Amino acid sequence: MKLIAPFNYSEKFCLPSLSNLIRKINNFKSEGVSNFEVISDFDFTLTRFSVNGYPSKTSVTLAQTTGKSEARMQEVKALHDYYSPIEHSYTIPTDVKANYMNEWWHRSSAMLINDHLEKKDIQSLVLNSNVFVRHGIKQFVARCKFFSIPFTIVSAGFGNVIEEYFEELRFEPVINFFSNFLLEDENGKLAIRTEPYIVSIEKNKVLAGSKLRPNVLLLGDMVSVRNI
Repeated sequence: MKLIAPFNYSEKFCLPSLSNLIRKINNFKSEGVSNFEVISDFDFTLTRFSVNGYPSKTSVTLAQTTGKSEARMQEVKALHDYYSPIEHSYTIPTDVKANYMNEWWHRSSAMLINDHLEKKDIQSLVLNSNVFVRHGIKQFVARCKFFSIPFTIVSAGFGNVIEEYFEELRFEPVINFFSNFLLEDENGKLAIRTEPYIVSIEKNKVLAGSKLRPNVLLLGDMVSVRNI
C-alpha cells in the first residue's frame, strides 16, 4: 500500500546488551501473550525518518506545511528552532519544559485552526504525503489483534492525522489512541482543542492509574511506564 514504506535494507540496530535482550525475549515468551502489551509513539517510531531520499515530517508539520506558502514554512521552522532546544535541554527542569511544550502545541494548533481544516482535508493530507509507516506494520498489528494483545499509541503529535493513517490501513478498531486532537465545531471545521495537551516529556502521565500487563514492549521516546 502507498502508506507503507518499502523494506529498509540499510537499517541498523544498537544493542547496549545482547544478553539482556535475550533475557527479556525469553521472559516475554515464558509468561505468554496474556501478560504482554505494546505501547508506542508514532512520529519517527512507527513512521520512517526518510524514504527513498525524501525526508519525512511529523504528524503536526505534515498538516502545517503541506501545500502552504514559504512564509508558513518559515513560521513553522521558527517555532521548531525556538522550542526544540528547550525540549532537549538537560538543564531546564521538567515542569518548566512542560509549560513550553504546552505553549508549542497551542501555537502550532492555532495555525491548523486558522486553516479551517475539515475531516476530508486530513484524509487528503495523509493519502498524498511522503510520510510512510514502517514496513511490517500490517503483520505486527495483525499479530496483536489475533492474540488479543493491547496496542496503545501515545503521541504528542496531531491525533487527527495519526488516526487517519490507521483508518486508511483499516487498523483503527484494534488500537487505542492518546494524542492531541482537534474536534469539529458547529460548521464542521477542526477548531476545538482537546485538553489536557499531551506533550513529549510527560507522555507517561497519559497512562497514570492504568492497569498495565506485567510485560510491556515500549517503542519510542516515552520514559519508563513502570514509574506510572
